[in-house]
Amino acid sequence: MNFRVAILYAPNGRRPLRLVELQDQKLLASVARAAIREADLRVAELDRHDAVLAIMEREESARIRRVLEALLPRDTALPPVLM
Repeated sequence: MNFRVAILYAPNGRRPLRLVELQDQKLLASVARAAIREADLRVAELDRHDAVLAIMEREESARIRRVLEALLPRDTALPPVLM
């Protein structure tokens, strides 16, 4: 599969600019793990303030995990599922 990681610069109120694009599979796995952790942290934060929004965000976090698990090699270790 042909997946890439891009680093973007997003100036306020303007279109993001791509600075670099990489095809490193180890970096892709690291970015995937970071995306999952960030989504799980958003769920935990919302859970303390708004149960309904937390439920919605938990579903989004699960979707992100399913997509990344489908795209990454099977031996890629991802963070455990947080409930």
